Amino acid sequence: MTTTAEPSALDGPRPGAYGPETLTPQEALRLLYLTYRTLKARGRNTRFARVQFVAANRGEGTSTVARDFAMIAAQRAHERVLLMDLSLPLNAQLAWASEHGRLLGPADIPPVEFGLPVDHRDGQENLSTWLRFHRLRNSSLFLSERYDIDQPRSEGGAPRGMGEFWDTLRAKFELVVVDTQAVSESFDPIMLSNQMDAVIMVVSAESTRAPVAQNVRDRIAEVGGPIIGVVLNRRRFHIPNFLYRRL
Repeated sequence: MTTTAEPSALDGPRPGAYGPETLTPQEALRLLYLTYRTLKARGRNTRFARVQFVAANRGEGTSTVARDFAMIAAQRAHERVLLMDLSLPLNAQLAWASEHGRLLGPADIPPVEFGLPVDHRDGQENLSTWLRFHRLRNSSLFLSERYDIDQPRSEGGAPRGMGEFWDTLRAKFELVVVDTQAVSESFDPIMLSNQMDAVIMVVSAESTRAPVAQNVRDRIAEVGGPIIGVVLNRRRFHIPNFLYRRL
């Protein structure tokens, strides 16, 4: 499935009203439907789902698309939805919520150690990465805050396994929306993709070259990442020449 995300096509609240900025509610709901249909087709429990948004390069709108999707999903969810921010710059989703006056404050959810090695820009290998959680006002949507602790990792230097990590989140959230770094910046999104129930690629219509997008698709498929669709972001509808002549 390919969804076209284009700002002028909004039929939800404008950004100033804390509504979607890129995806329309209808587009987000279609992607949500595909996610749960994929779970059912695989015989998986639909009470917990993990959806990853990923792009080839930074600046393609992945974080905005992931946030729009999470906001709409939270309106439909019976329980909590988590927007897990693993992108760069660090904790940008939390900064966005703070700037818009949306943060309710730290949630009453204990921090969780991230269960997979991640890139540490300062080169320190003994850092363990943790996530703590914040709630958005008037919603069931929660944002993660990543922070690193300079201490030995659990279990003699190895992070907790992903199974234990997801079991912890499964007990606290109905849906986890993962906003990841660009594939050109890190291998982390590829490593995470096979832990997902659905992977959605974000492609910038005006800048992402087709071979680049195809390469990302193939790398995700190679590790078993379940790609269910593509968001064609920032598409512009140009006026054909024959219409210009009529103006």
